[in-house]
Parts: sequence; C-alpha cells; structure tokens
Amino acid sequence: MMWDGYGMGAGVGGLVVVLLVAGAVVLVVALLRSGRSDRTPDLRGQGGRALDPGPGTPHAEQILAERYSRGEIGAEEYEDRLRRLRGR
Repeated sequence: MMWDGYGMGAGVGGLVVVLLVAGAVVLVVALLRSGRSDRTPDLRGQGGRALDPGPGTPHAEQILAERYSRGEIGAEEYEDRLRRLRGR
C-alpha cells in the first residue's frame, strides 16, 4: 500500500491553522483595547465621583465656550448648558 501523504498530517495542519487564526484574533482584540484606554482616561475615583483633573486641564465652562465659538453648538444650547453647569 502507498500513502498519498494525507494521513495524520492533514488533521494536525488544520489544527495549526485554527490556532493561528485564534491567536491573530486575540492579538487584534488586545491591541484595540490597549489603544482605547490611552485615548479615554478614567477620571472616576473609587467612590464613583469624578476626580479633579488638575491644573492645566480646561474647565467645563471653558470647553463649552470653545465649542460655542467654533459653532458646534448654538446660543440657546450654550446658555442652557452654562446655566446647568452653574446650578441655576
């Protein structure tokens, strides 16, 4: 009897391909998660309250004013949000 070369080797080769694809998927997911955490820092403390962002970080009213000046929001929305920020 002659072997055509398709014995156990085909099963092992298929397993290797499945493992390589699974490894590539895990690598892509890990890279996406690491990139996302760098762009969106968590400013929450253990109690769930926002931490003070510290000096040099734009204040909420300043960010709002910049959005208004760029035309991202209208005058009515700006005044409404400003009023909410100030607690009135």
